[in-house]
Amino acid sequence: MEKQGPAPGYGTTPSLCSLHRRTSLNHPLVVRSPPNMTQILNQWGFGPALAKLSHKCTTFSFRNGCTGDYLGSMKMSESFQNHVLADFLLLRNRDLHSLLFNAASEAGVEFLYDAEVVDVDSENVSVTLKGGQTLQADVIVAADGYDSTVRPLVMEEDSSEESGESIHYFNFEIPADIIQADEDLVSLVRPSEWSIWFGDEHAMHISFLAGAKDCAVTVQHKAGESLKDEDIQVPRLLDELVAKNKFEPRLRKLLVVATKHLTKFTIFRPHPAVESMTCEQARIVLVGSAGHPLQPTTHHGTALSIEDAQTLGLLFSHIRHRDQIPQLLNAFEEIRQPRIALAQRLETQRRGMLFAPPGPLMARRDAVLKIAMQYEDWEHMDEESFKLVWGKEFELSCHDATEKVEDWWTQWGAFFEKKDTGRRKSVVQVSTSVSRDGANPRMVHA
Repeated sequence: MEKQGPAPGYGTTPSLCSLHRRTSLNHPLVVRSPPNMTQILNQWGFGPALAKLSHKCTTFSFRNGCTGDYLGSMKMSESFQNHVLADFLLLRNRDLHSLLFNAASEAGVEFLYDAEVVDVDSENVSVTLKGGQTLQADVIVAADGYDSTVRPLVMEEDSSEESGESIHYFNFEIPADIIQADEDLVSLVRPSEWSIWFGDEHAMHISFLAGAKDCAVTVQHKAGESLKDEDIQVPRLLDELVAKNKFEPRLRKLLVVATKHLTKFTIFRPHPAVESMTCEQARIVLVGSAGHPLQPTTHHGTALSIEDAQTLGLLFSHIRHRDQIPQLLNAFEEIRQPRIALAQRLETQRRGMLFAPPGPLMARRDAVLKIAMQYEDWEHMDEESFKLVWGKEFELSCHDATEKVEDWWTQWGAFFEKKDTGRRKSVVQVSTSVSRDGANPRMVHA
């Protein structure tokens, strides 16, 4: 849990309480930062650090994980990159986490460790800790992960909507020299490439990390019915995955090598889409995976979380008194909900595409991908084909969260400020400012 503070991803509102599970199991080994996310991180002043910690990705390649057939690739040429917001980067989750944690600490955020929250009161805007301590707040920002315990207070979740299936994620970090020393393995991925292999109830993601000294491998496996916690034995699950022999020979060889370099295992259980991000009293707001529980390998999950932080910070930079909090949280939901709904729809479609079984479905998927990839880059596609194949992806990756808030404020700001007339005596004693010139967002306590 954190108290009193704004920092990217760690409570950007003038709230006194931000719920966040640092030990959430849904964090991936590799964070894929599309242009919309990289732009915000640059605005927050992380550009120099990202240059050292990240690896630039310029090509997405797609192959059939069962047969090894090449389905195509999409390259981001230099001229194309000049038209987007920023670079597409790959970096370790722990490196991004350290950047955000340090920024939050420097901004004055107080972290409470081993502080289990046992109750959240939306009426009194407070949280109660296991030891009995109660923390009062102006706003509760729930960033407690895709299995959020706060989400049921904001929306009623119908468990019947959940599929009951689970997806296993095996994350490996393999020294690059092991890959490069093997003529079979070295052909699986290139230094600036994100290589994606679609298989029979599995998918594999391969990419190099900063400096190309290590290779990150993530295997998704559609496991069917969810296992109970006591039945989860990772070595056995990994052995069973290898024994299924559903991978083409090079991937199977890579998986055998990777078993010695397992760094993380995650179980993801799909959740229904979140219909509302704020409670009825508009004092609790869901952000990050609590507000959009996407699977770990999607490159939009973390980006949406960073956008949440930027949007909240910019909106709350206009606050003058506590009565405006509900309006600002409703504005946050109005701005964010359509975009999050789009990302969730696309992910659902892709999840079905990833795990297509051998036969007509797999053949149809491969045929569609080959048609989509025949141009090899976006520049040579005609406008109609581009919109049909890549339109929604482009919309997500080139979204400007700052611009969206500015557009909202241009439309509604005058009305918002007019309602502020006569309320100067009830001024919030905390103000937030988000700089667009490279400085970190920071909160000043008056």
